[in-house]
Amino acid sequence: MIKKLASIKFTIVLFVIIAITSIVGTLIIQQADVDFLKQRYGVLFQIFNFLGIFDLYHSWWFIVLLVLLTLNILTCSIDRLGIIFRQIISPPIKVELSYITQQKFNSKIKFKTAPNLINDKISEGLEKFGYAVLGKDENVFGHKGAWSRIGVILVHFSFFLILVGAAIGGIFGVKGNIEIAEGEKVSQFYSRNSQIPYPLDFSIYLKKFTVEYYPDTQRPKSFISEVEISEKDKVVLDKKIEVNHPLKYKKFSFYQSSFGTSEKVEYIALTVKGVRNKEVFSFKVKLDEEFNLPKTDFKAKVEDFLPDFAMDEHMKPFSKSEESNNPAVLISLFKNDKFYVSFWAFKNFPEYHVSKGLPYNFYFNDFKHVYYSGLQVTKDPGVPFIYIGSGLLLLGLMFSLLSYYRRVWIKIDKDTIYIGGYAHRNPVHFEKEFNQIIDKFKQT
Repeated sequence: MIKKLASIKFTIVLFVIIAITSIVGTLIIQQADVDFLKQRYGVLFQIFNFLGIFDLYHSWWFIVLLVLLTLNILTCSIDRLGIIFRQIISPPIKVELSYITQQKFNSKIKFKTAPNLINDKISEGLEKFGYAVLGKDENVFGHKGAWSRIGVILVHFSFFLILVGAAIGGIFGVKGNIEIAEGEKVSQFYSRNSQIPYPLDFSIYLKKFTVEYYPDTQRPKSFISEVEISEKDKVVLDKKIEVNHPLKYKKFSFYQSSFGTSEKVEYIALTVKGVRNKEVFSFKVKLDEEFNLPKTDFKAKVEDFLPDFAMDEHMKPFSKSEESNNPAVLISLFKNDKFYVSFWAFKNFPEYHVSKGLPYNFYFNDFKHVYYSGLQVTKDPGVPFIYIGSGLLLLGLMFSLLSYYRRVWIKIDKDTIYIGGYAHRNPVHFEKEFNQIIDKFKQT
């Protein structure tokens, strides 16, 4: 069972299956609204939903594939580790002559010097080329770059850690979104796969949201959330969140992902003109804020705000969208603290309002939306494993790419030196070095 799990063929099969399923995950919409998915995929919805394809990367069978790949890499690494350490710690020094002559790089040199002197010269020559020399008498062995073989193990182990980190993040991690308006405080968020709120043991308060646009366009150049983190009503952190500069607190990361205008308005600007006395009053008020008309028995209040005013089939006002296409406010007028009348005032149609016949005309001049900030929230306990794995991957690649393992066997038989060489990779470079070693021996 373990041998099958450590099989390279099994690795290839797993990679192919994961690659195919990943392609499926890119072609089929992931984590979308259920009604939308039913309409989009029709009769296939039930099958796809049963197989977990709409959340493919968190489905049980995809996690099983990752677990199998993780175990495969681990067993391959352990199996390979023993072979590599045996090569480094106890390499094959004494080999048969046929083994040397069968090497891709081999040569032989005739000599007339005493064998014991030849042995010393051979060892000195290999050492000058940076080889660690082992063996004596008629068998000499030299190797170089042995520890570069550890790079392979580090690369394998790094993949193992990255997969473990991904699995931990997928199982125990959580992702969600927060939409928070200026002046609001939240202490929970909703994950992507649940309607149950995920509680935070701290609160996040949006002090201010600013957005900057490119000149003469509506394309945002930058948008920034200024937030406060509080615990037990005490501010513990004050920070700005912007794109590519998240806020990290207590294993949670908050990323600036979107923004928009909320249903709330910061202020509403009105002008009130007297019909008879021609008096003009200007007001900047908030929603549900009462204001007095100076030197009169009247006071008013903005009861409601609709950014895109429309009427339904029952003649009930509603907003068709969040866009400010037809802004309108509902104003209630009171006289001597008693309700007098209510009417709508329109920003785009200042002369059209239902206040005609009253002693005052109301004009809706301007307003300022309260922005909301869209924050992506993530908690991924697998990230440390991924960071360590990535570091080991770079270290392993450095070991593997900056050097390579070379071995040279030399056997003295009567009046002939037989030399054979093997390189784990980079044969062109090794051939050049091998020929230099032969030339050095001939000169000696």
